[in-house]
Amino acid sequence: MLLVQDGASILPEFIAHHERIFHKIHIIDHNSRYDLSVLRKPNIAVYRADMATYFQEEYVNTLLKKVLSEEAPDWTFTLDVDEFLPFFTKKEFHEFLESHKKKRVIEFSWRNGLPIDRLSPADNTGVSDSSELMFFNSMAQTKKCAVNSKLTGHNFYIPRSNHRVQARKGFFDFLGARPRKITAFDTGKEIFHLLSSSLDDFCEKVQAFKKIRREFIGVGGHGGSLIFKYPDTYKVEDWMMFTASYRSGNPQEIPRVDRSDFFKFDLFSDLDSSYIREIRQRILSTPAIKKTETSPAELRIIQDKKKYGVRKRLFEEFEVSEGKLRIKTG
Repeated sequence: MLLVQDGASILPEFIAHHERIFHKIHIIDHNSRYDLSVLRKPNIAVYRADMATYFQEEYVNTLLKKVLSEEAPDWTFTLDVDEFLPFFTKKEFHEFLESHKKKRVIEFSWRNGLPIDRLSPADNTGVSDSSELMFFNSMAQTKKCAVNSKLTGHNFYIPRSNHRVQARKGFFDFLGARPRKITAFDTGKEIFHLLSSSLDDFCEKVQAFKKIRREFIGVGGHGGSLIFKYPDTYKVEDWMMFTASYRSGNPQEIPRVDRSDFFKFDLFSDLDSSYIREIRQRILSTPAIKKTETSPAELRIIQDKKKYGVRKRLFEEFEVSEGKLRIKTG
């Protein structure tokens, strides 16, 4: 499962990489300027969320409920568009899952990377056009989880960004202590985290995250306030430093790095580059869509979040209908 906005410079790579290992990819298109429904086919489902607000938890868990009940997958992976699993064939992937079939939740560690030669890239290109994909020598402390839904059933919930998994029983009216975390088994494996497709894209990503965080100021327990300590502009050496330690502690205290702290790895070398270009062209050729403005219904949900904090989940206010994610009416 994937939540993305726009992403033409990296979404084709995500699809080409994961299509060869996943049974099906479910894409949540959050208010993109492109019509990502052009990507639909039997193994790719696309759901449009025409909302300005980034209701990440609500979008993911609303769709997750539908997928679990209608398709009953053995495993559920919730990824960001800049995250790539370390598997390159279906056989390799299935052998890995078989070896962890008795684990309810497993986790991977970010290995942060960047396309260091892409500063202001040309139009109609993407991260796989880089000739210098560089990854930090050490894996980050940040984890991403996957759920053995065949073993766990429907009794789990994905908090923001899927860095942990929580038990879902009795969750919707929960206003007391913290919900119970399901202990994850650390696989020791990395997840390749290409958190920007260019230096310009990194600057835009930081600004976008700050905007999201401002929307939820006043929501107790939301987290993410350290993003305001990130600068607004970057040189290449800053880009490397903040990539290496992205969202790992106080950004004003992270150590300096240089090229010797990274290794070169062409993550996409065995993918069909013409197929990636074809996907990208299909996305970019769609008529531009005007982004939705914040609606009264969205403002109501934000106010509810400020009232209850993260202790009460509000995804029962959302629904999936006719290929769209939306706030319920009435």
